[in-house]
Amino acid sequence: MKLGQFKLDPVRLGPPLVFAALALGYLSRTKGFDDPTSAQAPSLYGGILFGLAALVLAATVIRGFFPPAPTAEREEVSWKRAIGIYAALGLLIAVIFAAGFYVAIPLFLFVFFFLIARLRLATSVIAAGLGFLFIWLVFSQFLHMPVFRGYWLPGLGL
Repeated sequence: MKLGQFKLDPVRLGPPLVFAALALGYLSRTKGFDDPTSAQAPSLYGGILFGLAALVLAATVIRGFFPPAPTAEREEVSWKRAIGIYAALGLLIAVIFAAGFYVAIPLFLFVFFFLIARLRLATSVIAAGLGFLFIWLVFSQFLHMPVFRGYWLPGLGL
């Protein structure tokens, strides 16, 4: 899209709009809590996510007024990589809902370190274990907060 000197790259509008929509959906779900104190943290997280999405969207629009100077080499948008990143985040959220944080975070860390970062198997397993240990120590031991266990694991008696 080009309007005079204003040139906006529509590809850059996608991520902030998607995250803003996710934040609004998340914020709408917090209204269903019976206890108002239970909605405080989700409201805070959703508000922060929406604020960050708004800032990125504003920066993208402002950048449209100041197009980058032409360079010899410009990185092309890789749709394959972008779709892979969104799919990985969607899969992480699905596993969190299905199996909970104690399963999803170590699994995500293992897959990331082993497949994306191309670390050795032992290093990836250790990193996933440290991720589990960190979540368990912070939420269960220090904060004494129950961690979401997913919808499937409690149904299986785990």
